[in-house]
Amino acid sequence: MKKFLTHAFLIIVSLFSIFPFIWIAISATNTSIDVISGKLTPGTQFFNNINVAFNQFDIWTNFTNSVIITFFTVLLTLLVTSIAAYYFSINNSLSSKKVFGIMIASMMVPFFGQLVYLFIIVSKAGFSNSYIGAILPIVANTYIMFFLKQSFDSYPHDIFESAKIDGLTDLQIFYKILLPSSKNIFSATTIILFLNVWNSYLWPLIVLQSPEKYTLPVLAASSASGYNPDYGAIMIILIVSTIPSLLVFFALQKSFVQGIGGALK
Repeated sequence: MKKFLTHAFLIIVSLFSIFPFIWIAISATNTSIDVISGKLTPGTQFFNNINVAFNQFDIWTNFTNSVIITFFTVLLTLLVTSIAAYYFSINNSLSSKKVFGIMIASMMVPFFGQLVYLFIIVSKAGFSNSYIGAILPIVANTYIMFFLKQSFDSYPHDIFESAKIDGLTDLQIFYKILLPSSKNIFSATTIILFLNVWNSYLWPLIVLQSPEKYTLPVLAASSASGYNPDYGAIMIILIVSTIPSLLVFFALQKSFVQGIGGALK
């Protein structure tokens, strides 16, 4: 009986979780009127909606924008935060602990409270409406740094000391010992970062001001805010936007679970 209730509960939760994807897929086959009326059965307008979406909107340009911003944001964030996490993990000085504490305290400031200052800084630096402006403010991710530090703390530091005796520098230890043994952790971090950056809406909306620089989430939102939006075409945009997230997650799913488990131990 207990197993039955457990499985029943998991099935119900799973249905609630996947229902938005099912609804998007069904709505992509219907007209705008059908979508507005809440029709939950497949229609016959799928290919017509594809045609309208790719002719009415420059989806491939916006898709390319999302790929470029996500790729370089994830790459630079992993590089910066992993080096910072490694430094805080091996450095137990009082000053290091104070700086780390200040950085952790900064996590309590909501991103909404930073938007105005970030936009002013980016604008004065001349990076508004550019890839650099969309990428750089996100690179110093304190949460990712904290996540990686907790993982690095679990490594036996005696190995690092032995490597130093053999003549390796801290950077050599980081690249030759720590990185090769942290593949699962970095896979989990990559998925977290990818999903956050790929689906990011607020900051790209603020800093990217011209339609040709929009990412897919911004394109979908701006398309839905018109006077007479074509919801069938918008669902096609959402499907295109969702597919990369699913591919990345399923490709790294095993490493993600192992990495999260390793980080929590």
